Amino acid sequence: FGQMQTPEALYQEAEYPGGKEALQNYFNRHLRYPTAAIDKEVVGRFTATFRVAPTGEVYEIKVLNCFDESIIKATQKAIRSMPKWLPAFSGEEPVESDVTLIFQFELHDAL
Repeated sequence: FGQMQTPEALYQEAEYPGGKEALQNYFNRHLRYPTAAIDKEVVGRFTATFRVAPTGEVYEIKVLNCFDESIIKATQKAIRSMPKWLPAFSGEEPVESDVTLIFQFELHDAL
């Protein structure tokens, strides 16, 4: 008899190289509060979604629940500039996957 695996054991999520802490460090270095948003005192929480290809490349970047164009563009640029991700796997096969990240912009972060 073979060993039975659950569907969860067969699927591994896409991951930023180095894990969650490395991803946080990346955004701390590459995502700056846009001056235009600071001047308008734009604050809030928003979501970014994107797809990770089986090759690890990021595409179809969308910024949701954000109405400030400067923040949208800065977020898209930071995501587009990321190094390749480790793709999701279904069994031993790399597969396309969706990633959702939540961001918070506060004025004290800009100072």
